[in-house]
Amino acid sequence: MNTTFMVGFTVLTLYLALYVQELLENKTNEYYLIPAGYIGKVTVIYDIEDEQQPDKVGDYNKIKINNQGYGLTALPEPEGTFNNKYFYIDEEGRKEKIKEKCIHIGSSGSISNDSRDFFYHSFTVINSECTDHFSTYGSQYLEDHSIGVEEILQKEGFGDFGY
Repeated sequence: MNTTFMVGFTVLTLYLALYVQELLENKTNEYYLIPAGYIGKVTVIYDIEDEQQPDKVGDYNKIKINNQGYGLTALPEPEGTFNNKYFYIDEEGRKEKIKEKCIHIGSSGSISNDSRDFFYHSFTVINSECTDHFSTYGSQYLEDHSIGVEEILQKEGFGDFGY
């Protein structure tokens, strides 16, 4: 009995170690284009079949965010270490890199309707008073005027999410 337990425990430990190593080796490589001057929560919804595959910038997948603070992409939900780049882009197409201290990585999750699951990721961007504290903890004082995932999906025609 002890031998069977030890063999099972060893196999499980090796499997988990390989899984964690694979996750650490994977990188998200997303290249966000956010409307110039936008401040607030940004939400990206993944695996939307009707969306075109995003353009590439080197090894990065370009994700355009609209002026309401969200973007849809055909990409699958990202896994691994965040290796993203964030840019403000103006109406003439000029880009300005957003400092890391101006980005707070938010939550990831999923929501379902009657026909499918939708995976999303959010982060918050500011353009002044960027600090290590903000990038680590976000800001509880920042007014959030963003729309929620359910509202985005309803607006984009993916049905009702009333419970």
